[in-house]
Amino acid sequence: MLRKKQRFHTRIIKLFLLLIAIMVGLQIVTLYFGASAIVTRLSNNLSDQVTERVIQRFETLRKIPAGQVRVIGRFLQGDSESQSRLDTSNQRVLDLLKLELQENPYLSSFYLADVDGNFIQAMRSPRLATRVIQRDAATATEQWVDLDANFKVISTENKPTDYDPRTRPWYLSTTPDKVSQFSNPYLFASSQLPGITVTYPVSNAQGEIIQIVAADITLGSVSAMLREIEATPNSRIYLITHNGSVLAS
Repeated sequence: MLRKKQRFHTRIIKLFLLLIAIMVGLQIVTLYFGASAIVTRLSNNLSDQVTERVIQRFETLRKIPAGQVRVIGRFLQGDSESQSRLDTSNQRVLDLLKLELQENPYLSSFYLADVDGNFIQAMRSPRLATRVIQRDAATATEQWVDLDANFKVISTENKPTDYDPRTRPWYLSTTPDKVSQFSNPYLFASSQLPGITVTYPVSNAQGEIIQIVAADITLGSVSAMLREIEATPNSRIYLITHNGSVLAS
């Protein structure tokens, strides 16, 4: 009889221990999934915040040059009825391009081109300089003026050139629509750096493009902007195009 009672007590204890083990297990599972849900929510919230910051910064990076080329394009539009050819000797236009470049360090270049292939440019890369191309039916010559950090003239060089802005992707992709337009990423001719160009057309009375105002943004500038946005110490942010290509990181 005593042995039966002992076996009964032993079974009760084992059953009790089993119930405790089950309860502890359930508690662990509950805590695990609860913690996982919290981590997931926090991760999603952080991702949403970072995405919003990237969108805001990138839109700012796009809107400023878009507004600048639009303002200059509308200014030049006033002269388009009387003069379709770009006046490459107009120092005020060149000074305006230099000022735009000086005040916007993320811009790689600011320039104008006309339907005849004449060209005025202020650039930061591959070197700080201005470039003016004058073209006639037979030849094209360009003048390079190197500048110091204060945009003062260091040296001047004149030479023949085969560069024709009318063959470049940014020129070919610009339409007569009176809006700022963005090119697909491509290699800049002067620096061989990848980037995008924002353009604005200047048209004649018939609606035909006679001049184009343009500004370059390197993908390096976009990458530098992304690096300023910290998500976590060991994270990296990628900007990806609609077809899956990495634009910047």
